[in-house]
Amino acid sequence: RRVHGGSFFANNMKCVLSSDGYCKALLHACRWPDKEVIGLLLGSIEKNQIVIRDAIPLFHSQTLSMMLEAALLQVEKYCESLESIRIVGCYFANSNLSDDRINVVATRLAERIASHYQHACVLAIDNKSIGDEEVSLPAKVYLWDPHQSMLKAHSDVQLEEGTKAALSAYMDSAVYTAIADFDDHFEDLSKDWTNTGIFLTKTGNKNLL
Repeated sequence: RRVHGGSFFANNMKCVLSSDGYCKALLHACRWPDKEVIGLLLGSIEKNQIVIRDAIPLFHSQTLSMMLEAALLQVEKYCESLESIRIVGCYFANSNLSDDRINVVATRLAERIASHYQHACVLAIDNKSIGDEEVSLPAKVYLWDPHQSMLKAHSDVQLEEGTKAALSAYMDSAVYTAIADFDDHFEDLSKDWTNTGIFLTKTGNKNLL
C-alpha cells in the first residue's frame, strides 16, 4: 500500500539482494557497457529488511519523462499481479567506466519511490568491476534519506548465497545478450521487459546455485 508523507530514514535496515534481482541488474549493464542504463528493483519490506527479489530493466538510452511515466505505470500494474511485491528502488550504471557519480534520474526515482512507499534503495553498478573475482560486490548500495533529501551510502548489504557463481555462469553463457528493457519493448512489443525465464535462455538450467 502506498504511504504518502510518512517517509523516514532507517539506517538500521538491511538490504538483501536475491540472485535473480542482482544478476538481472548487472546483466542489463553488461548488455550495454558503453551506455547509461537504469532499471527498477522489485521486492518487499520484511521487518528491518529491504529484500530485492527482481529487477526490471528500463532504458539504455536517454531517459525521457514521457517514456519513464509509461514504463512506471506498466511496472506498477505488473507488481499488482504479484503477491507482496512492489517497487523498492532502482539501479543504474553510468556510460563512462570512471564515472562514479550518482545518476540524476536514479536520484529522482529514489525520492519518488520513498515518498510513496517509505523506503527506497539504489544500486549503483560499477561496470569495470563486474566479473572481477576479487571484488565481492561490484556495486554500491544507497538508501534515500527524506530528512536530508539525499541518498546515503549503506553498508549493511547481504548477497544471496551462490549469487557470484550464478553471475559468472550467466556471463560465460552470454545471458546478457537476451536481456530486454523498455527501449527494446517500445521498438518491438514482443520483447518481454519482465525477462521472465531469462536465466533459462542460454543456460538451459537455472539451478546454478
